[in-house]
Amino acid sequence: MVGTVRALAISFKVARGNAIGAVRSLAHLRYFVFEDQSDWKIGLDNQVVGNFLSEQAALSTAIERAFSNSMRGHKAEILVRDKDTGAFKVAWRYGRN
Repeated sequence: MVGTVRALAISFKVARGNAIGAVRSLAHLRYFVFEDQSDWKIGLDNQVVGNFLSEQAALSTAIERAFSNSMRGHKAEILVRDKDTGAFKVAWRYGRN
């Protein structure tokens, strides 16, 4: 599990200029939902949280958190990692969902 999380950290760092979880500007948050072995996790601000049993459970929690932060003035979006391709796709964006 640690190896998978570390690999994700490296890939986010290369792809996004930041470590696991989120790319954050003054008013923009990105939540990453991804599978780690048999658990689903949420990444935000260089932290990984949760041991969710399903993608839907992790996504629902991420939406609740993103919506709450959006109400405080942050633009937020959630990206989910595709199991087949490994690419992240936007699953939710404040103001559009």
